[in-house]
Amino acid sequence: MEDAEGQKSRNARTAALLAALPGLVCCLGIGHLYAGRVRRGLLLMLGGWGLAAGGLFCLTAWSMCHLIIPPLGQPIGEPPAAAEAFLIMGVMSFLGLVSLWVWQIFDARRCARSRPASQEQPSPSS
Repeated sequence: MEDAEGQKSRNARTAALLAALPGLVCCLGIGHLYAGRVRRGLLLMLGGWGLAAGGLFCLTAWSMCHLIIPPLGQPIGEPPAAAEAFLIMGVMSFLGLVSLWVWQIFDARRCARSRPASQEQPSPSS
């Protein structure tokens, strides 16, 4: 679909769906790629993968603290003190990922409605 100036316009609802559905499996930024914001889409994709990987690492480390043999001098069944830090960091990573997912849905919709700055006409200089 083209607008009055011959520019290719993007559907805001499609951009929001492309941001929401792949985002459920940690593939953020697809809606931004559709809207023509390639750099932002790729940064969101890498950021989402980084948050997911960091959260998985922390939660895996937390669960391993409960399964390994405790250090000498520590009672059996009591996890090391660092276990709680891994749990907190893992939960915070996933909360950040969910927040980023929700934000990028609305931002992809906004980006699809507005024309990118690279397509705007330069103002005549005097």
